[in-house]
Amino acid sequence: MILIRALGSAVLCVFGLAACVSSPAEQSEAVQSAALTTYNANPAGLTDGRLAPCGPVRCITSDAIVAPANGIEPFRFPEQSPEYVWFSLRESVIALHGKITKDSTLYMAAEFVIEGGYIDDLEIRVDWNKRVLHWRSTSRVGDEQFNVLRERLELLRTALTARLSHPR
Repeated sequence: MILIRALGSAVLCVFGLAACVSSPAEQSEAVQSAALTTYNANPAGLTDGRLAPCGPVRCITSDAIVAPANGIEPFRFPEQSPEYVWFSLRESVIALHGKITKDSTLYMAAEFVIEGGYIDDLEIRVDWNKRVLHWRSTSRVGDEQFNVLRERLELLRTALTARLSHPR
C-alpha cells in the first residue's frame, strides 16, 4: 500500500518512494510512479498447479521463469516423509522471521517485514512426486531488489538443507 498525503494544497508526499513534490505536474507524475511501483498485497496463489510468473522487477522464481534474471533453482529435497519436509519448511520460514499466512499440503505463503516496514511475499509450492519445492519471492514496493529476494531464498535453502540433513 502506498500512503499519499497532501499537506495544504501545494505539497504531495509519496511515502516509501522518497518523493515529495510541489507542482501539479510533479504531483501527477508521482502518483503515476506510485501506481507503477506498487504490488498487490495478496500473493497470487497457484494457477493450474503452478506459481504465477514474475513481472519485470522485484520478483524471483523457480517456477514459470520468464527472464533469466528472475530465475533461481528450486529446492530438491531428499527422500523423507512429506510431513517432516513440510514441518522443516515451516520451521525454516519462521526461523528467518517469516509470518506464514497460508499453509496447505501443496502451497505456503509467508510475509517478511523488511527495513522501513515494507513487506516481501514468499510463495512455495511442492511437487511431492519429484521431491521439489518451487518458490516465488516478491517485493510489494520499491525498486529492483533481486539481491535481497535471492539472498533470502538462498538462506531458506541453507536452513532447509541443514534441517533435512539432520532429521530429529
